[in-house]
Amino acid sequence: FPSFKLQVNCAYTMDAFRKLAMGILAVFFMCLCTTSGEICISEDYDLEPTGTSLLQVDANARRIGPKYFWAGKNGDELKTGASKEIIDLETLKKGPAWSFIDGPHGVVRAAPLIDDKLNIYLATVQDRQFFGVGTVRKFSSDGRNLWNYTDTSTIPEVPVLYEGAIYFTNAHGLVTALDMETGKQIWRKSALVKQARGSAPDTWSMSAGEGTLISAVSSNMAFNDYVVALDAVTGEVKWSFQPDDTVYNTLAPIKDGFVVFSDSTGRLYKLDLTSGQLIFKVGPASRGETVKTAFSTGGTILGPNGIAYVTSNVLAGDVKEGFVTAFNFSDGNLLWRESTGYEANNGAVIGKIGGRPAIAIGVGTNPDMPNPASQLIDKVPDNASFLSEKKARVLAVDAETGMTVWSYEVPAWHGWGAGETMEQICLPDSFGNAAIDGDGTVFVGFQSGQLMGINDKDGNGQISTDEIAQFNTGRCVQGTPAIAPGMLAFTPCHGLFVFKA
Repeated sequence: FPSFKLQVNCAYTMDAFRKLAMGILAVFFMCLCTTSGEICISEDYDLEPTGTSLLQVDANARRIGPKYFWAGKNGDELKTGASKEIIDLETLKKGPAWSFIDGPHGVVRAAPLIDDKLNIYLATVQDRQFFGVGTVRKFSSDGRNLWNYTDTSTIPEVPVLYEGAIYFTNAHGLVTALDMETGKQIWRKSALVKQARGSAPDTWSMSAGEGTLISAVSSNMAFNDYVVALDAVTGEVKWSFQPDDTVYNTLAPIKDGFVVFSDSTGRLYKLDLTSGQLIFKVGPASRGETVKTAFSTGGTILGPNGIAYVTSNVLAGDVKEGFVTAFNFSDGNLLWRESTGYEANNGAVIGKIGGRPAIAIGVGTNPDMPNPASQLIDKVPDNASFLSEKKARVLAVDAETGMTVWSYEVPAWHGWGAGETMEQICLPDSFGNAAIDGDGTVFVGFQSGQLMGINDKDGNGQISTDEIAQFNTGRCVQGTPAIAPGMLAFTPCHGLFVFKA
């Protein structure tokens, strides 16, 4: 936007002058956005002019403009998984306004993405069982299919929206930029570095910020073991980094010229976004503390409070026990580390719950592989009580201390995930990542196919029946919810469900 100057002859105090300038700027940009027909959102939750210069106010005003409501998995560059929009529990109870089901062999693991015009973007892993290829689709808010882009390989990860393009990486390690408006290819470049052969089939997530894309590739095609940065404009590789252990379901928050992520043991890495230089490597526990680590499909998020939250698992005897660990983003110091009881196999989210910053996460044992002999010959149904039990709970904990705010024990599931067969296999985690709305409601999908909305409205730490809403999608879940004004989009393993207020 063009900047402009104010000339005032009256003897305003500096504070009054700042407030007047801020008011005029706000009106100016409101009019500009209204006439352009675009939704305008401030990037700052609370834009206060007090204590800032007019130049700073002008800089803040320049940042007011179109912003994607849900740009990638967990929503934003920090991967917070939070929105200021409010979705009432009744919206979930009344069911979806529309849905898209991706055929008998389609597999969906990606989160839905929502742009500034409420269009929804969805990437599918594959469209058929053998020799399948992935497809990126764009839908209008009312469910019209606006364009499709079919790739030459599967698309294992969650794409990202950034500066007018949607970026994704396919199983061959090719990163593609598509124009969000038309679906036309802008560029397509290889992210294969050193010994990498492609990108592994887990549900990792692309990240984008400050002109840089973060991708992941693999030397063994079982797990990703390289993190790769590319220029968002040209697609050229800027640097690559090989962590000590594999990265799985990677979340890579970007802030102030740095990127952080964790490996499958819960070790946290902070890299310079420009050069890839390692700034620090910490965890999974306190410096000098020895823990018996266990594999986790969790990840890292970064709060607006400057704290990185990492989910990980340890072995307690023969049982996996999950942890959420809080590290200072600046220096890597461990701030707190709390057990989740059940194993933690997905990334957390951070938002306001009960008026305080809080972490929410679903924890529990991942489902089994589907058993074709039991399913086809013995006709064993989903969730048969004699199959292996999968205990689970959803937790909210204080973001500053790690103390429990509330806990909800989910009815146990049994065996393989809901709707799983060898012909349409998703292999989800126990839960997908959650999302938190502006009223502190936690939306999260479970391996049973249930999408839950939970809000401890009376603040007593217990979840009563009127504080939870559920919708059964009929299929297990690896995707996550996405929130936009009047809209909740959700992706179980077979498609997309869109709920509207």
